[in-house]
Amino acid sequence: MSDRGQRQYLEHIRKATTFSSEDLCGYKLKIPLERALESALLGSGKRPADFRILDVGCGRGMAVAHLLQRGFDAYGGEASGEQVELARKGLAELGEAPDRIAQLDMQDGSYALPSGSFDFIFSDNVIEHVEDLNAFVHEVARLAVCNGAGFHIFPSKWKPTEVHLGIPFVHWLPKTRVRYYLIRFAMVVGFDPDWVRNKGKKQHEAAEDYYRYIQSSTYYRSPWEIVRAFDDMGFAVDTHMTGETIMGKLMVSKDGSARWLILLASKLSGLFHTTILTMRYPC
Repeated sequence: MSDRGQRQYLEHIRKATTFSSEDLCGYKLKIPLERALESALLGSGKRPADFRILDVGCGRGMAVAHLLQRGFDAYGGEASGEQVELARKGLAELGEAPDRIAQLDMQDGSYALPSGSFDFIFSDNVIEHVEDLNAFVHEVARLAVCNGAGFHIFPSKWKPTEVHLGIPFVHWLPKTRVRYYLIRFAMVVGFDPDWVRNKGKKQHEAAEDYYRYIQSSTYYRSPWEIVRAFDDMGFAVDTHMTGETIMGKLMVSKDGSARWLILLASKLSGLFHTTILTMRYPC
């Protein structure tokens, strides 16, 4: 099994099992998310127990369980029924209420959660799976409290390699059958996604599965399109791209022109990296 195949296999196992107490011991939020959460908590003036958090696309609920153990009033929402059951079972085994995990209906864009009740709403690599972006943003606005904050992280549309398949440029192409042929070609030359569920299948059958996945489950947009959707809903938005962090470390020159060149390079490099969006919903 290739290294990618091994990673896919381990991820498949994780997603198919309930998290354990050992899993939680080693779990940490991503550093940018942790910083955004700390800032939002400080700005709210609330105690963690009174600070209500929603993880949209919570998977099997690891982040929710982690936050509950830290004393936050945390909840999760998930579209996959299988993942909802795993998350609820995991919380129940910790002595937490399983109904903290809500089943989300991603088709009609509405979530069975109370309006104006969350101080902090976040998602991690979810927005690229949302077909109706405006409906998603509308629900985030509906669920947020006055001056509520949030954090959303998603891969760049212009990253050369599609993050789920590991195949270059396929997500740049129009959503037509041409994507299937690029997937077939990529697999022939060594860019096989190597998903566990396709073990033993003929190459054209596996390629068809990858094609159906990227067609029906991914919706890549530019960061500016996503920012505009939040802006239009009244959010105060700030964006940061991971490429800027890399290039920003080079901005040590006292020469003004050099600094501007490096700043421009950082912005361009950001096009190909993950985008981090933080926002606040004003009163």
